[in-house]
Amino acid sequence: AAGWAGQSDWHEVQFNLDNYSGQDVIIQFAFGSDPAYSTGDDGSITGFKIDNIEVVDASGNILFEDNADDEVGMTPMNGLEFAWEQYFYDYGDITQPGSLDWEVYPPGAPFNGNTQLDMAAYAGADIRIRFTGSDAPESYFFGKTQTCIDGVGREWECGNAATEKLKQLINNQTVRCTDEGKDRYGRTLGICYVGEMDLQAEMVKSGMAVAYLRYSDRYEQEQNFAKNVKAGMWGGEFQEPETWRRENRD
Repeated sequence: AAGWAGQSDWHEVQFNLDNYSGQDVIIQFAFGSDPAYSTGDDGSITGFKIDNIEVVDASGNILFEDNADDEVGMTPMNGLEFAWEQYFYDYGDITQPGSLDWEVYPPGAPFNGNTQLDMAAYAGADIRIRFTGSDAPESYFFGKTQTCIDGVGREWECGNAATEKLKQLINNQTVRCTDEGKDRYGRTLGICYVGEMDLQAEMVKSGMAVAYLRYSDRYEQEQNFAKNVKAGMWGGEFQEPETWRRENRD
């Protein structure tokens, strides 16, 4: 149901639960966040509100109801009197901005380092996101570019080629990134998409990046594919980007 509470009037929304007939289910209400809009820009936005909940069977009999005021039919969570006033739920997938799958944010809990989803401190700032789960050769590292050896023994600038490959994949389109927290150096980690395309997956599959298997097996299948078809760097010889950086950090 589109609209922000406080800006859109109350309106009735219905969901068909036939697929869950005969099952024990938990019904959660979620707010689908929009990364293109900051609530800090508009004080009149009051958030996600739910009222007058009913579960009705095919004959119109009310199986469950709660007016979210004086009734107590809903199950409180963690001793809270009204769970829906205290917790924030977000649901997202590759087609929906926000989190990945269900996320629950209790009051005061940090959301990827930002308490209560407040990102006002980043207003107007450039935020650098480091791909998580993959690693690519460097195009510029202490003034150096990583090179690789192709299948016939020729040296080529795989670092520059990796940068160009990423630019081709993005192709001036909007990039959406999840916030996967920070690494030990304080850098923001993310999984980035153009539409439904996982950019890291495509980079690894093309042989222009490697799966960071020491930290995650997320892109192991893509790397196995690249190895089998000798794509990109796998068509010859190369140093792992992590090793190359360690040897060229001067």
